[in-house]
Amino acid sequence: MNGYISLYGGEPCPPIFRSLIASMEDIMDNHVICAIYRLPDAHKHISRPPQGVKFLKKIVEIGDLKPEPVLWHEDSGRRHHSENGRMFG
Repeated sequence: MNGYISLYGGEPCPPIFRSLIASMEDIMDNHVICAIYRLPDAHKHISRPPQGVKFLKKIVEIGDLKPEPVLWHEDSGRRHHSENGRMFG
């Protein structure tokens, strides 16, 4: 299990939920349950696939990858113009 859910320390489902913002109305017919999520206890995580997983043959090759984009500050310095005359690039 990756954490803990427990009921809120106060009333878990108050019928009236008071707004914290003066310009907003209170919720007079609340049907939402308040709960708290706590992180899991600290433990060493060993990443591995579940038992019985069958791996497929790797089919992606270097030629399938996109080339790295040219960074704006490494560009040749030429300014590009769009159709409306604005400069970009």
